[in-house]
Amino acid sequence: MISLYLRPDKTQLMYAEIKKKKVIDVKMITELPECYSSFSMEDDNAAIQKLRRIFRDAIFATKTKFEEVYIILPDTLFSYVSCFDPSADTVLNNRIMQEMNVESLKEYFIMEPMEIKAPFPKPQKSIYVLKKKYVEMMAMAAQLEQVSLVSVEPFSMAFVRGNQSWERDYAMVEIFPEEATIMTFSAVGGIFRTDAPHADANTLLSDIDEGESILVKAYANTKMVATKYFSSVSPDLKMIIFSEDNRIRNMHFVQGNAYDEDEEIRLPAFVNARMRPQEIPKWLASVGTFLQGFNDELVYPDKNSSIVISSSNFLPANMQANAKARHWSRVAKKTLMGLGGILSAVALAETAAMLYFGSIKVDPALQADAAKAKVNMAMIDAELASIKKAKDENPEVYKAYETLMQCRPKNCNFSSVTLGNKNGKFVTSYVKIEAVSKDQMVFNDYIVSLQSQALFQNPVIESIKNNRDILQADIAMGKAGAVNPTAPKKKDDKGGK
Repeated sequence: MISLYLRPDKTQLMYAEIKKKKVIDVKMITELPECYSSFSMEDDNAAIQKLRRIFRDAIFATKTKFEEVYIILPDTLFSYVSCFDPSADTVLNNRIMQEMNVESLKEYFIMEPMEIKAPFPKPQKSIYVLKKKYVEMMAMAAQLEQVSLVSVEPFSMAFVRGNQSWERDYAMVEIFPEEATIMTFSAVGGIFRTDAPHADANTLLSDIDEGESILVKAYANTKMVATKYFSSVSPDLKMIIFSEDNRIRNMHFVQGNAYDEDEEIRLPAFVNARMRPQEIPKWLASVGTFLQGFNDELVYPDKNSSIVISSSNFLPANMQANAKARHWSRVAKKTLMGLGGILSAVALAETAAMLYFGSIKVDPALQADAAKAKVNMAMIDAELASIKKAKDENPEVYKAYETLMQCRPKNCNFSSVTLGNKNGKFVTSYVKIEAVSKDQMVFNDYIVSLQSQALFQNPVIESIKNNRDILQADIAMGKAGAVNPTAPKKKDDKGGK
């Protein structure tokens, strides 16, 4: 796994591996040149080329291939971040448009990654808004470089997830050379942003005394907003300063209001990393973004159940599926070698048709390169053939996989497929599929088609989720003739009394 925090002044890279029992082993932390300026370029093609360069630099620095890449964006890049009372989507969108002073939200992605529910006194939803154009440029650059981009999320959410401190309110003060912002986490209110005009490092350092006064005013505004909207927020709101300049960190005001980092900010217990304690705050968001998809009990052990955490990944489901498709052969090979007969492959033959880049203008040459980068069934079949020749594995696994693909309707795609189990006997979990489509009837057609196959037993749709007009169905089925080892055995009655 590689995380890239695209700061305005540089790019922070963390490379890690997941070991057994969900232990994250950090292999490398380093810094690369900035590519944040891509988001302010007028020429979309030039911006994509610069983003491509950071992906190449990351692969070169880590000397890896086929790693999943997680992008972290500074909160200054988001068009809007705030908290609202829970309400219908239409009402909420109208309020956001009013706050942003825009007539439409068509050019934006909206995420609601945190919600505060009863019994806290004032239920709230935290809202993040980001331009679609930024996400599409990163996805295009990753596709061109054959990189598996699996996540794009805000710094504040990644940091809060990694910090695992759910009872204490704190402010994250992000200070860069030419911009700054303050993000506040409240256990009773969620996450909200307050502007910090003129609190950028260049301005603060041009006159230390005046700079400290600017920071005092910005922080006073944050505390005023916090106490106005969230009466339970601690009046002694502490700050975590994200600035590497000691002149800022050593300001009297900062020292008097700082979160005690050395005492209280720690890496999660299941993370192995060689870094000094004072470096942990700087890299904690990079750890936090890797925790997406981990078991909630592991990531949120002390979180009050009234604080509900959802996805903060701005990469749409179809783009995530496309990335998984490119990543599938590495996963398949690794799993086949390690588990001897269990195929855990990711295959998405036609996601390219669903993938769109509606907000960016890409020249024909880049479009041609992108077309070459898309995964197709011919490549998948070729890889399966080479794996089959290289390893003498259980042929039923391949037969099952081929049958699944033959039965798949045209408008049904896979984001993941898990086939087999270690003993080959447990019926209900022999096949697990995450299928995606825009039409729910497609899933029903698929089930009907699978029911006619002698290889499978009781194919069912376990659940269907709607993610931005893309439906995801969890499909499970057993292996015909297999026996559930946990089922009670029948007694042998022959022989009379």
